[in-house]
Amino acid sequence: MGLRHYALCVLAVANVIAIFWLFQGPRIEHGEKLDVFTLNGQSEHWNVHNYTIVKTGKTIWRGSAGLTYLGEESEIADSDFFYYQFVENHPGSGLETVLTGGQSAQGGTVNLPLQLDRLGSISGPITDAERKLTKADLNGSYLEIYWSDSRGERHYEKVELSIKAALERRP
Repeated sequence: MGLRHYALCVLAVANVIAIFWLFQGPRIEHGEKLDVFTLNGQSEHWNVHNYTIVKTGKTIWRGSAGLTYLGEESEIADSDFFYYQFVENHPGSGLETVLTGGQSAQGGTVNLPLQLDRLGSISGPITDAERKLTKADLNGSYLEIYWSDSRGERHYEKVELSIKAALERRP
């Protein structure tokens, strides 16, 4: 990994932390544990970037992934169905779906663009299983995507995610 790529990853993590502190989460207490992970992945038709997980001693926040369709816009211009789910491997309890979203339309389209800037986010109190999540566990995460193309055919892809940037602060 080149110096420029590393610097961009550090900058991205710093931005995510700032956004989390300002808009999403509770104030981080001095000396409180903080973990921030940014994951990316690519499949045949989709590129996932900047899926972020922020863990403190009390809360967990996930989301804000960008999603880019790698094919031609005409292939999805008349899509009437789009659904996604992020899945993580939790120690002791196995695979868990942690964030979902989607759209469907009857007699119309969902107006699926080539690039979605933010798929959504979720936050809440951290569970014991989430507290135990490690880098290795999160490297086993993936995104499942279901969509219809402009011809009405349904598709499915699994996008394996890997950690591209991590910040771990211990009290």
